[in-house]
Amino acid sequence: MQKIQLAGAVLAGAFVVLGLTGCSVKATVTVPASNVAKGAADALEKQIGQRPVIDCGSGRVDLVDGTKLHCDVGAKGDSTKYDSVVTISQVKGTDYHVDIKVDSQPEN
Repeated sequence: MQKIQLAGAVLAGAFVVLGLTGCSVKATVTVPASNVAKGAADALEKQIGQRPVIDCGSGRVDLVDGTKLHCDVGAKGDSTKYDSVVTISQVKGTDYHVDIKVDSQPEN
């Protein structure tokens, strides 16, 4: 009788393991905020013809369509800073597109 109980316990354990392997966990890909700042600077340079200085912080950013990030925008040699909103879209793995909207008035 003990052999049957042990076999039943092993079989029950196998179902638990099989049940867990059927689950999947989807991790969000992240990139350094400095990478997003570089992409935003590239995009803005194409629009205005001059490379801006952009600081989006030192953290990591989730690569998810619609993610928004506030960044400071300025020019080399000028202490004036403008707030901007960088929006991530068209995410495919580690490839993504950025749009940047810069405030018309500088920060105080």
